[in-house]
Amino acid sequence: MKDFRGRLITTWPVMTEAIHMLAFRIEAQIDCLTWVKRRGVMMFNLTTEHLQVMIELIRKYADLPMDLADASLWIASEALHTQSIATLDTDYDVYKSKKGKAFSNVLRKHL
Repeated sequence: MKDFRGRLITTWPVMTEAIHMLAFRIEAQIDCLTWVKRRGVMMFNLTTEHLQVMIELIRKYADLPMDLADASLWIASEALHTQSIATLDTDYDVYKSKKGKAFSNVLRKHL
């Protein structure tokens, strides 16, 4: 992350998963939330209008399965017109954009 020169955008479902993964240490959770508070990562605003598309995506990719966090990133990427995703989830190797394009997982080389 030291060399990253861009902006990071995520969703609250993704943050919930991240905090859960940091459950081993309260200070790690607080550090992560403080980073968000300092705008180290921006939050994409999901609305109830996004729910139908998320339902359709979760159904479409039920065999993987796609979860709420995955669907929320898909929604954000479409709204922000980007194919670049930073995720530890290898399912993004399978997911496709609305136009059928593959996502580029910028963390792929670290998995």
